[in-house]
Amino acid sequence: MTIDHDQVAFVRDFMLYLTEQMKHKAHDFEKLHGLSKQELHVLRSVAAKNSMMVKGVSAYCSDMSLSSLTRILNSLEDKGTIIRKLNREDRRSFIVEITDKGREIADQFNEFIEQWAELMLKGLTPAERLMMVELYTKVWATLKEENSKEGMETAVLA
Repeated sequence: MTIDHDQVAFVRDFMLYLTEQMKHKAHDFEKLHGLSKQELHVLRSVAAKNSMMVKGVSAYCSDMSLSSLTRILNSLEDKGTIIRKLNREDRRSFIVEITDKGREIADQFNEFIEQWAELMLKGLTPAERLMMVELYTKVWATLKEENSKEGMETAVLA
């Protein structure tokens, strides 16, 4: 099946636009809360589970070295957004837990993204919104399937 080049170009341009907008909006959020991009990523990873072993956080942040992760965990702990506790079941490991302050920041980021999603849907009719969600679901399934074929892990944070 061949796909029209103009359609591909449009989707490419839209994806690039969304990526740039998201990058700028995330940067503004990070700056507002005094967090780096990596700190926000780690914080959101921990917030998704409420608590995780450090090796679980490392799996979510697979592009980050263990020394960088340790530095980021130290910084987040200093900022009062996480706490580390010795794992009682395995005293060689630590559990990272989200604090109320960390939960508040993670929730604010999720609300921030939801507001942006609402803005994207604002100009559409209810039928168009439903169609868009159905199409995104198909695209998402295709991307996940392709990623699994390539052996890529996709961490989805709620």
